Amino acid sequence: MKNNTVIKANSDIFIRALFSTPGNEDITLHFINAVREDAGKEPIKSVEILNPFNPSTYNGGKESILDVKVTDNTGSQTNVEIQSYLDKAYKERSLYYWAVMYASQLKKGSNYNLLKAVTCINVVNFIIETGNKDYHNHYSIRNDNYPKLKFTDHLNIHYIELPKLEDKLPTEGLTTLMKWGYFLWKVHELKEDDLERLKEGEKIIEKALDFYDQFGQDERLRTMYVSQVESERFNRTKIQEAEERGREEGREIGEKIGEKRGEKRGEKRGEKRGEEKRNMEIARSLKLSGMDAESISIHTGLSIEEIEKL
Repeated sequence: MKNNTVIKANSDIFIRALFSTPGNEDITLHFINAVREDAGKEPIKSVEILNPFNPSTYNGGKESILDVKVTDNTGSQTNVEIQSYLDKAYKERSLYYWAVMYASQLKKGSNYNLLKAVTCINVVNFIIETGNKDYHNHYSIRNDNYPKLKFTDHLNIHYIELPKLEDKLPTEGLTTLMKWGYFLWKVHELKEDDLERLKEGEKIIEKALDFYDQFGQDERLRTMYVSQVESERFNRTKIQEAEERGREEGREIGEKIGEKRGEKRGEKRGEKRGEEKRNMEIARSLKLSGMDAESISIHTGLSIEEIEKL
């Protein structure tokens, strides 16, 4: 039977498989160094995958940990994550992930001087920074008055905004990171000539393209991919439905309070109550779909305790 499933490389499950499958350490290293090079940083020499990809432990699209964690030859850690949808607290979420990784390095009673740098690379399928056209934005801690003066090298957060590559077709002179960007964003629809440009002088990207082909030919991996896509679609639909119900109920509550008191604050209080109810609806739907409490908390702002009581 002919396989008609179109695999998009900018999906959670493919990113996890590509960068976390044992034997693909050279691919992971190549991608991380492409990001580092574009940010003006020295390359690392080796990586060790901390959470290897294992298809046999996949649980039908409900897996919440779909990022890639590695440590390098310096002891520093890097997290690679793909994000499909923009939520209003995404920057706070990515900073939280960095903080969790940074804090988790220390055992009880350990010295702070044992802490190593943590880098978070966020590959996103949406635009975060509307104020510039750069597809790669890198953040660190610097002195506001003297930008060249760094507070520390321990915090590095990168956003690779794939849609910003949309209006640029592959041409000569692409950087290694741009080639990775085109691969992740458009490999499923690039023409043969464009694919050859990506592979030119890049044996590791050629290996990644081979892995992409193998992934699409593997029935179990294709099934996992479809399951993950359907799970994301289901969760997104539930969130949109709950948001719409929350907005409508917020308006109704605001109108009733406003009519009763004749004050603008009635509408504001109603909107607040509606937003709270909306978040509860979203959390309830995501919990029923199998998402874990920590991820639901990040999406809704509710506490773990509140979610567990639903």
